[in-house]
Amino acid sequence: IRKEEYQDKTILIASHGCATRALLRNVYTDTSDFWHGGVPLNCAVNIVEVCDGKSRLLEEDKVYYRKEDCVDFYGVDK
Repeated sequence: IRKEEYQDKTILIASHGCATRALLRNVYTDTSDFWHGGVPLNCAVNIVEVCDGKSRLLEEDKVYYRKEDCVDFYGVDK
């Protein structure tokens, strides 16, 4: 996030929920709960904006399908 060549760029990282949670620990202000409220739904999107070397979470676990189409295999309400 500090490299000059990445400034003003859009970067996509596609990963599994556990790896995504690990990466986002660098963004979360409260790192005491690794799962940050629960296992993310399939195809969940997180949008992080980086300005002047500081990251900010704009969207967390956003899904682009209807909530009633979601299946929670882990029994965790979000």
